[in-house]
Amino acid sequence: MRDELFDNLATKAVTRTDKTKGAYVLNEAQRAVLEAAGKSPGKGGDNAIRFDIDVPNDLSGLQLSVSYYESIRQGAGRT
Repeated sequence: MRDELFDNLATKAVTRTDKTKGAYVLNEAQRAVLEAAGKSPGKGGDNAIRFDIDVPNDLSGLQLSVSYYESIRQGAGRT
């Protein structure tokens, strides 16, 4: 798995939807990166997976505490 981890890279611009929802919605490439790192989404709420992420290129060493969980879109006509 370690070799696979370094073969995965993903970027994404934070969208207006991410900001208004107060949640960062991963794209497929980012999901693949987390999977390669051994992270699977939790079921949400108290069952969310929690971990820290270092923010690349942030000179102050910003680290985010994140929760990762499955979510189904409501009213968007897609999952």
